[in-house]
Amino acid sequence: MSSEKERKKLANKLQPLYDGIYSLKDSQGREISETFQRLPLRTGTDYYKVIKVPVSLHGVGRYIKKYVYR
Repeated sequence: MSSEKERKKLANKLQPLYDGIYSLKDSQGREISETFQRLPLRTGTDYYKVIKVPVSLHGVGRYIKKYVYR
């Protein structure tokens, strides 16, 4: 089990990576992350059959701030 100090240290390493992913843009200047900021609707897609533990980019950011990752 990771100590809180270790989780904070990991969060400090993950945050710049998260920020970098969030700010990526395509050749037209559109944010690439926009597609991943929210989870898709549950209707009309097989997403939730394929992805067993779905998480949005916003969710990843919350997990980093709460030191969930070990």
